[in-house]
Amino acid sequence: MKICAVTVTYGDRGHFLKQVIYALYESTVKVDRIVIVDNGSNISFEDILSMDVFNIDIVKSGKNIGSAAGFKLGLQKAAESGCDLVWLLDDDNVPESCALEKILEKRKILGNNELHVFAAQRIDRAKYLSAATTNFTLEIKKNAFLGFTLTNLPRILWRRLSMNFKRESSLVKTNIVVLKKIFYGIYGGLLLHRIWLQKGLYPNENFYLYVDDTEYTTRLVQNGAEIYLVPESIIKDVDISWAQKSSGNLHPMLDMDVDTRRLYYTIRNSCYLSKARFVDNRFIFYTNIVLFIPLMFIRGIIHGNSFISMLKRFNLVLHAVLDGVQSRLGYKEIIPGM
Repeated sequence: MKICAVTVTYGDRGHFLKQVIYALYESTVKVDRIVIVDNGSNISFEDILSMDVFNIDIVKSGKNIGSAAGFKLGLQKAAESGCDLVWLLDDDNVPESCALEKILEKRKILGNNELHVFAAQRIDRAKYLSAATTNFTLEIKKNAFLGFTLTNLPRILWRRLSMNFKRESSLVKTNIVVLKKIFYGIYGGLLLHRIWLQKGLYPNENFYLYVDDTEYTTRLVQNGAEIYLVPESIIKDVDISWAQKSSGNLHPMLDMDVDTRRLYYTIRNSCYLSKARFVDNRFIFYTNIVLFIPLMFIRGIIHGNSFISMLKRFNLVLHAVLDGVQSRLGYKEIIPGM
C-alpha cells in the first residue's frame, strides 16, 4: 500500500514544517510521497526539496485560501499520485516514530477495510484524551450550540452529585486492538483510503479557516465511514493552537486576547454545521443559543471583563450566529468591534 502524506503550510512556519518532514524521515514506516501545499507562505523549500529520500510535491495556492481549500488542493494532488492511503498532518504535527506504524497495525487487524478512517492521538487535545481514556464519546450533540444543550444539564448534574459515579474506560478491546470509535476528528493525524477521494469527498472550502475538519469528518461518517482513534499513535504539536492559549482556561468567547477573526469563523461555522446537520428540534436549538449567550456574558463580567468590552465582543458573537443560521459562509472581512 503506497502512502502519501499531505500537509498545508502558510506564513513563516518553515521551522515547524522541517520538524514534521524530519519526523516522517525518522518514521518506522516511510511514506512514499509528500504533498506540501504552500498556502501563501514565505518559506524557501530548497532545504526540504534537497532531501532525496522523499518524492515531494509542492502545490502553490498563491495566497492563504484557508485550511479547507488548502487541504482540498493537497488531497487532489494525492489522488493523482496513485497512492492508496493518505495521511493528513498539520505543518506543526510531529508524529512519534511509530505513529503511522501503529495505525497501520490496527487497520490490518480490522481487515484493511477501505471505509475505515483512522485518527492519531493528539495529546494536546483534551477531548481526544478523554475519548481515549474515559466513557466520553467524541460526537456532535443533537440541537447543541457550541457543545451546550439544556437537555444535558440534568445528566451532568446527576453525574457530579452522584457519589457512585465512576469514570470507566470506553476503549474497545479486541485481542490486541485498542481503539475508540469517534464521530468527528481533525485533519492532523487522519489516515484515509483514496476511495473517499474517488467518491469526490473533499473539504468544503466555504468553511473558511475553522471547523472545516469537523465538517469534513462528520460528512465522511454520514457517507458510511467509521473513524477510529488509535491511542498508541501519538502526534505532538510543536506550536500551540490558539484555542489552547486562552489565559486562565477561559472560554475563547471571554478571552479578550483571542483574535476576533478566529472567534467569528469558529462560531459562525460551528453554528451553521450544527443547524445544517445536527438539529432535529429547532426550538431546543434556538433555546440553547438564547440561554448560552447571556450566561457567557455574565460569566465574562464576573471574570472581570468590562461591560463595554463584553458588549463589543458579544456584538461579534451575534453577527457570527446570525451568519451561521442564515448560511452565509465563505470569507468575510471582520471589522474590530463589529
